[in-house]
Amino acid sequence: MRNRLAQLGLFLVVCLIWGLVPTFGATAKKPVVRKKSAVVTKKRTPVKKTTASRKKAAVRRPVSRPQRAMAVAPGRQLTPLELAGQQNFVASFEVAPKTLQQEWLWSSAKSFIGTPYRYAGNTREGTDCSGFTSTIYSELGLPIPRTANEQFRIGQAVPQDELSLGDLVFFGASEQSVSHVGLYLGDGKFSHAALTTRNVRIDTLAPTLGSIKYLGARRVLPGLTTTD
Repeated sequence: MRNRLAQLGLFLVVCLIWGLVPTFGATAKKPVVRKKSAVVTKKRTPVKKTTASRKKAAVRRPVSRPQRAMAVAPGRQLTPLELAGQQNFVASFEVAPKTLQQEWLWSSAKSFIGTPYRYAGNTREGTDCSGFTSTIYSELGLPIPRTANEQFRIGQAVPQDELSLGDLVFFGASEQSVSHVGLYLGDGKFSHAALTTRNVRIDTLAPTLGSIKYLGARRVLPGLTTTD
């Protein structure tokens, strides 16, 4: 009896093992299917930079800095005595006898008095020495060279004791280095664009003018005589 039960139990165990083997094999062979993640990552599309944008990115903008205004050296102010002397000279010279050409020259020269000094200028807004004299003669209808050195080479030489209104008076280190010119007015006075006071003014003709010396005078209008 026990032997039969043992045989029956052994048979059932064998049957059970035999039935599980195909199921295990099928399970082992079945591929594992992985679920895809629900989160979809977006692919970044590379942006191609144009040539213009590359150049723009490569060029650095300069840092803007406030520009300083160029400082102009202030000129020496006229003393009350100098100013009064100019005004008195102008008032007295108004009634002095002049030729018609001299009258025109005087009127033009007088209108320049007080004009600011400006290098290379030749207007009543601003002028330098040779711009002053060349403009006066140009307004008279007689064009002359622009620079003081060139003006010194024209006309005829005039001794200082024979100067007349309209003669050009020159200053410089030497006759080969003329650096300043003015317009003789009469009574030992001349008008010029002075760098020291930075304006057109009237001064007394002297052997020296600052660091430069008087070189002589030239008469552009020959035969100047006074009217009756």
